Amino acid sequence: MVIPLIVAVIRSNVRWSKVEGKVDTVIRDLDRMVKSQEKLVEDKDKVHSAMLDTIRDDRRATDRRLRWLEENLWRKTTT
Repeated sequence: MVIPLIVAVIRSNVRWSKVEGKVDTVIRDLDRMVKSQEKLVEDKDKVHSAMLDTIRDDRRATDRRLRWLEENLWRKTTT
């Protein structure tokens, strides 16, 4: 009775060690995925900021061009 109990304890110990190893691997993989997603979000935020800066600069340039047209060309033709 004692020997089968010892064998069962040893087998369960071995199986539990394998399960722990698999769980540790899954946790490491999840940590890597989370870090990767954080980096992706940071990169996305940088890209969006750059796009907004470009749009802002384009609006300023277009505004200057239109203002020049209004002040110099279009006003002369209407008067």
